[in-house]
Amino acid sequence: MSLSFLSNTSTIFFDTLLIEKQIKLKYPQVKKVSFTRLFPATLVVGLSFYTPLAQIVQPSNTIVLGENTTVLKVNKKEDERLPRIYYYQLLPQHEQKKGFVITRQDIVYAFTVLQQHRKFGLRFNTITIARPGHFSFTDEEKKLTVLLSSQKTIDKNAEFVHNSVKGLTVKGIKPRIINVEFDQPIITL
Repeated sequence: MSLSFLSNTSTIFFDTLLIEKQIKLKYPQVKKVSFTRLFPATLVVGLSFYTPLAQIVQPSNTIVLGENTTVLKVNKKEDERLPRIYYYQLLPQHEQKKGFVITRQDIVYAFTVLQQHRKFGLRFNTITIARPGHFSFTDEEKKLTVLLSSQKTIDKNAEFVHNSVKGLTVKGIKPRIINVEFDQPIITL
């Protein structure tokens, strides 16, 4: 990463907001920029980066997303370390550009659920959004699938799924499917 465009900039009249904007525009994977001035002529630039959290798998590429659904990069192949999101429609080209923040309600919901369940120790490998508002989350290691609807609150769903898995596992029972799409959850063993 080259910040050579800063080389002839005076540290006295340095516009940090403008430079931060330029850095983020040129390098969308940058999350935060900090500056420390060491007079007379030294400027230390600190950068923090978005963490890749998931990827949207499409027929011709995968779109790697950071924690706030920012597009970090587009790959030809899947990254086996990242959860895969299969979305019911292709994303248009302008939403596949580095730095674009995806605001599609279903993808944002899936991301929020993914992060919420990580707090409880579930590591979903595959998220399928087959139609608007309906989600299937699969943890391949635990052989568990969770079916969700965006009509339900994320916090309640995450807590119920966690407590169900924990409670059944203590009893030596491994659930295969937990469906919380409806008012009465359905657990399949």
